[in-house]
Amino acid sequence: MRICSSSLSEILLNVESYFKNKDVHPVNIDAPSIDSKLFNFEIDPSRKVSSIIQELELALELCSYFSDQNYDYTRYRIFDLIFTMGRDNYRECRREVLCKLVSLAVSLKNSAVLECAALWMKTTQVEHANYLVNSLIEDFCMLKSDGDEELKACLDVSPRFCCVFITAVTSYYSMLTKAELKEKEKENLATNRWPSLKLLEIVQSIMSKDPTVCHATITSMDKLWRTVLKAKRHHPILSLTPHTHVAGWCIKSPLVPTTLVDKTSVTDYVNISEKLQNALLLSLQASKSATKAIRGSDSSMWSKDELHSLVKSLKNLCDEVKDREVYSRMALDRLAQISQIAIQMRVVSITNEQFRSLVDCLPMTDLLKVVSRGKLDDDSEEGEVIG
Repeated sequence: MRICSSSLSEILLNVESYFKNKDVHPVNIDAPSIDSKLFNFEIDPSRKVSSIIQELELALELCSYFSDQNYDYTRYRIFDLIFTMGRDNYRECRREVLCKLVSLAVSLKNSAVLECAALWMKTTQVEHANYLVNSLIEDFCMLKSDGDEELKACLDVSPRFCCVFITAVTSYYSMLTKAELKEKEKENLATNRWPSLKLLEIVQSIMSKDPTVCHATITSMDKLWRTVLKAKRHHPILSLTPHTHVAGWCIKSPLVPTTLVDKTSVTDYVNISEKLQNALLLSLQASKSATKAIRGSDSSMWSKDELHSLVKSLKNLCDEVKDREVYSRMALDRLAQISQIAIQMRVVSITNEQFRSLVDCLPMTDLLKVVSRGKLDDDSEEGEVIG
């Protein structure tokens, strides 16, 4: 059966002592042994105790431990040691316990665990961050009737968790075109990459309540985050902020495939994404302190290449839905408005001439013409939206 509480406490105290004293008395820590003691669940046929219950019990005890741990550095180092995906042994079990732990933290409004989860998602491989957020979506968007409200409430508990959660969700559900879907099929990664109406509304609600949540990973950057981010740049990780992916949601939403939602839901999709766009524009307008904080570094909130990919994807979508001209024009106008503010606020570094060349491949609306041919860098008031 699973390790008893007293043994778990002993393991955690030993690991805690290691991180507090490793500079004074450096010793090696036996991570595989810890894995074996924590995650080697054995099923007792006579009691019919499932591994799921054992995982939940362990998650509950870890949730309590992390809440009581007073030192942020020690708490995260222990969290990362236990849940790193860099070790093969018990990886699947480790990941399932992590999902249950973070789900509990959302329900219990446990800021200590959510802060650890935010930094873990930001620095682990993208596939593992995606697995965690999709587990949360299943728990709070599909299984629990009021789960969406619990996810929204995380904004008051851990803005950084919300920022990373939005980044992961919007990058994973990237609203694929048919051409992009075929490409994913070749890589065995094909899936329905359009968010549900409920998920769209959750992201919209969080950002509308506090548009600056998109900058939380920058404006709340502390020594722990800087240290960990610097040390874990050897594999693909999530973007620093969700701006480019949220922009994709706002722009592509009017073109949601009618095979995925009915006509009534298309209207809801458009209306909710319009509110999301307003929140994104406010976020961009409030981004001066964030862009200043990362100036001179190799980090960015929205790269030129990402904008290029978004324009290419939008062109493919417009080509696929030529019978939905009204919605295509809406998407193009949204691109114009968002790009205008992103360029003015220096969120994306691109000149007027480069932007004009970039969007030349798109069908032109009056608003897109004005933005692409206007002197955005010089003559417009900073952050003023045309249209």
